[in-house]
Amino acid sequence: MKTKTSLKLKFSLFAAAAAVLMVAYVVLAYYDIPYLAYNKYVRGQNFLNQGEVSTRWTQIPFDSEKFKKGEKRIQMTADLLQPFRLLNKTRSEVESLLGPSEGFEFHDEPNATYRVFPDTVISVAEVEYVLVITFDESGRCLRVLLWDFLHQK
Repeated sequence: MKTKTSLKLKFSLFAAAAAVLMVAYVVLAYYDIPYLAYNKYVRGQNFLNQGEVSTRWTQIPFDSEKFKKGEKRIQMTADLLQPFRLLNKTRSEVESLLGPSEGFEFHDEPNATYRVFPDTVISVAEVEYVLVITFDESGRCLRVLLWDFLHQK
């Protein structure tokens, strides 16, 4: 009887540990944490998440026409960083929403890049943020990042 109880307890602990690991895996994959950590600590690049963007700048809903004209891009960025806003869209779908990529270099990954600036900045050299959209092998949007270009290591 004691053996069955200890076996059930061991199995329960194993099941609980497996569940915790599964949740951790889902969270890491959903927020792309390994990729972001690699870029921050190995490549020395700083990316801002949706929460950081929302607290730094007043946000407005995404408007394709304004974004294409370069108007208030930084205020629309948090909306673009929302999960599933651009994910899995093709490059042509992304470019129809945002306009053609501005060609800012970002590693050797297939990407589309757009410069976004806070409205309060007087000089472009003062602060520059780049919206980076990476694509997978099939040409679908894999991740959307806001790269704090001037504050990298």
